[in-house]
Amino acid sequence: IFISDSDAQHDPKDFFKLYKGMGENDLVIGWKQKRHDPLFRVVISYLNSLFTNYLFGTKFHDANCGFRIYKKKVVDSLVNKVNILPFSGNLEFAIRAFRMGFRVKEVIITHYPRTNRSGFFTPKKIPRMALLHFKALLRLRKELTCPISTQISTVIL
Repeated sequence: IFISDSDAQHDPKDFFKLYKGMGENDLVIGWKQKRHDPLFRVVISYLNSLFTNYLFGTKFHDANCGFRIYKKKVVDSLVNKVNILPFSGNLEFAIRAFRMGFRVKEVIITHYPRTNRSGFFTPKKIPRMALLHFKALLRLRKELTCPISTQISTVIL
């Protein structure tokens, strides 16, 4: 299953880079190594990766990238579980896939400047969104490290 953001930041030819990476992998994520974004987006992405890697033991560079390809079994296993990270569903998919033992790989892709101005991540909204996002990452970590019996008893109570 191939997914791409629709804001013209990715080169469609890079699909083949992702596809080639699928061999032994279950999920291949584009890595915008040379980002053409405003500085605040670059910094947020870096901090997000740093915090995510610390919390979950991953080594992601750009796990929320919207240019990716999945094996169907990954989507089938996770589609009903991804519900904690309100602004980063792609990141939550990557974390959960990694924690479930699926093989996840990042492949360097071309990144173009956005052709439209995003109204979603504006500098004014960032502090509140960042706080909500980091709280959600902590909730996800708690869920993924909590024993199943504790999760069940918590739900029953």
